[in-house]
Amino acid sequence: MGFVKDLLKKRNDKYERIVPQVQRGRNFSTSNGVVSKDDGSSHTPDGIKIPIWQRLPVIRNIIGTSNKNLGVKDDGKRQRIFFLSAIIVCGVVILKYLRSENWGITDSVVVAVLAGVIAYVGQIWAFRFNVYPKSYYTTLIQPSLFAFSTIFFVVLMFFQQFQRIYEVLFFSLFLLVLVIIFVVVFLTSNILNVSISKQIPLLQAAQTSSYIILLCTVFFVIYSFVSIGLPFYMLFPISFIFVFAAVLIHLSSFNLSVKNLIWYSIVISWACCVLLVVLLVWPIETLIFPLLPTTIVYIGVGIVMHNLRKLSHPALYFEYAVLIALGVLVVLFSSSWGIGGYLWG
Repeated sequence: MGFVKDLLKKRNDKYERIVPQVQRGRNFSTSNGVVSKDDGSSHTPDGIKIPIWQRLPVIRNIIGTSNKNLGVKDDGKRQRIFFLSAIIVCGVVILKYLRSENWGITDSVVVAVLAGVIAYVGQIWAFRFNVYPKSYYTTLIQPSLFAFSTIFFVVLMFFQQFQRIYEVLFFSLFLLVLVIIFVVVFLTSNILNVSISKQIPLLQAAQTSSYIILLCTVFFVIYSFVSIGLPFYMLFPISFIFVFAAVLIHLSSFNLSVKNLIWYSIVISWACCVLLVVLLVWPIETLIFPLLPTTIVYIGVGIVMHNLRKLSHPALYFEYAVLIALGVLVVLFSSSWGIGGYLWG
């Protein structure tokens, strides 16, 4: 019995030395529940090994407080991003059906602009105001442009009065997919925002996702502007400004000088809008209009990205040539010859 008492006393003495050290904020961390120093060992600063039975809740609570000070990831950020995405999509649906009888082009534009504003401000809230100054005029704007173009496109393309149950179910599924897409867009913005201050493994994946977001934005906005019948003198400058801003914001996440960034954005946007003007006199369906201009943006931005990543190769340019040829064939075979002038003329 005396041996047992001595053993218990020895363990209690060890515990009394361990807990005050943790409470004083020594360099402890956790690994699978084991309290250890930052060097990865499972010993106290005095060299005493911490056994399993001493992993007490009080130590876990102290560790949790220290983790908060170290700036661990915000577990509620994804929930806020999902809520923001649902608000944008569901809000548009509610507004659309509240004014279904008197809905016009002006309403579509206003709702699209409102969605863009909510996306911009909502990101600041979702990120808990942990936004770097550069992100305010670069990273946060891309989801805002995407929200504007996507909501504009969806309102013009998909909203209608449903008369069958399967149409309602299909549209509900479509809205759910749209919410998920917005979640991905906002998560991409979050990664690009964080990457401003430090290198992170997900940066290249976020840049690729931003590339896809750019292409969708260009396609949706060109379709929407052509669909509402903007005259040429308004269509070209508005489209150029919008595409220029979208390309500039995307390329700003790469290591480019300001001169090259602006130059690449101008050239790509100009080529896109010039091709759009050429297609205006071609008798094709509205949905075909954005294909070739978006392909030009895909090729131009793709060349810049691959050169910066040092991944250019002959097969890449062969792919671009095939895409241009396919786009031209689609335009030729979808033309309705005999109808002259502009699409809306």
